[in-house]
Amino acid sequence: MKNMISNIVKGHNLIQSQIHQALKSKRLPHALLFSGPSGVGKKKMAWALAQSLLCEKKILTKDSNNLALPLQDHKEENYIPCNNCFSCSSILKNQSEHVLCISYETLQIRLSDVQQIPSFLSLQSFAKAKIVLIDSAEKLNPQASNFLLKIIEEPPPQSFFFLISSNPSQISLTIRSRVQNIRFSSLSEKILKELSPQDTESWMIQGARGRLDMLENLKQQKELRSIAFDLFFEIFKNKSFFELNFKEKIQNRSKALEILRFWQELLRDIRLLKLNCREYIIHGDKIKKMEGLSHFSTELLDLWIKKMIEMEWELNSNFDLILCFENFMILVKQSLKSNLNKLR
Repeated sequence: MKNMISNIVKGHNLIQSQIHQALKSKRLPHALLFSGPSGVGKKKMAWALAQSLLCEKKILTKDSNNLALPLQDHKEENYIPCNNCFSCSSILKNQSEHVLCISYETLQIRLSDVQQIPSFLSLQSFAKAKIVLIDSAEKLNPQASNFLLKIIEEPPPQSFFFLISSNPSQISLTIRSRVQNIRFSSLSEKILKELSPQDTESWMIQGARGRLDMLENLKQQKELRSIAFDLFFEIFKNKSFFELNFKEKIQNRSKALEILRFWQELLRDIRLLKLNCREYIIHGDKIKKMEGLSHFSTELLDLWIKKMIEMEWELNSNFDLILCFENFMILVKQSLKSNLNKLR
């Protein structure tokens, strides 16, 4: 991590409470797996816990303003780091000699990456603990997993292992059986708003699904979203393939998949609009345009959603991009014509 590590963890109050209790009772497991969706604070929690373990001036206090692991609405005293000592400061800057952070630089974490752990743990130190933090632990290859397993099974005193993963099922079963899994859920919309700039649009908060990384991605896709929605609504007008110009607007497979994702969310919102469940709609700023399509039957909407699921498979299978979207347009026009004939 090149940037400074934030010393504030938002949300996950139950997890924070459990960690605090384990610290106070000195029963913190030596190996923890922080699992859950990406962008919800797993890594931040691990670094904050490292700070709590290594703080040189731990204190008991009811003041929660400077907590590395703040507890909201918690009346008991909390064992917390001071945030001011050399150890706390070096961890905040990711410069602590008592924390070894391992992440993958290629497609996997290799044996050579984890072979540094024994020498790191054997170094003499006055620190209260030694911490090995493994980011994206699902990237451990079989050789690296076996090597790490032997260390976790017989860890040196006061050594801790924090594994972070968004895909825990891909971690070796033997490793998973020897670590305590702490499961993280997505952040609430309230927390996401607190962590976002004031100019963040509501559709971004809704579409991020409680994940900061997805929120950041949506901010960069504002223009693409506009293109996707304009293209979708144009399909329902009496225009030809040439007028829509799929080729110019779609350009590449990655962009095609993102456009398709926006289309899927749009159809989902139209279904919710028909059910009068507006509070769950993601793209609320497009409701007026969606109302123009909400008169279509549920059967038609479900047919188009099913086709989009097929499109996603096709786009991931190197199917021709333009043909994929043109086929959807044909389906829409044919289904509308068929529906009109039925009404007659």
